[in-house]
Amino acid sequence: MKQSLGLALLFCAVGWIEFQTKGRMSSIILSGIAAILSFVFIPLYHKAVIRKRVSEMLDEGMSPQRISRTIMTILNEGLERENEQTVVLIKWRSIERIEQTPEYLYLYYGAIEGMIIPKRAFANTAECAKFLEIVMAYRENAAGLSAEMA
Repeated sequence: MKQSLGLALLFCAVGWIEFQTKGRMSSIILSGIAAILSFVFIPLYHKAVIRKRVSEMLDEGMSPQRISRTIMTILNEGLERENEQTVVLIKWRSIERIEQTPEYLYLYYGAIEGMIIPKRAFANTAECAKFLEIVMAYRENAAGLSAEMA
């Protein structure tokens, strides 16, 4: 939405400048049409691309790399995530944000990367709370942050 609005404003600005410098009313009309088209069709294009990619992912099925039984290990260096194919170490300082809902814990370690941990994976709520407390303490220590959770 922001991109299409920005592009629409850019078209309007170019048309206005063209009108001011050369006095062509057609510049404003053409720029206005381009602005309206970009404002309407760019979001539609993005939605279509996203739908296509999601559809392709669903057609591919449940890839073991995406969804699989995972073992989490808390280490001094970071949080180790291991499944059948990979072992990944997420360093404490790279964990940008921690959030939770009644069903899940979310650990974000990149603009579009993160980990979703179902709370049902823990034996009980006390175990989940202890895990969260330890993860937050390591994260704070590594990044010099104050205890905060969204």
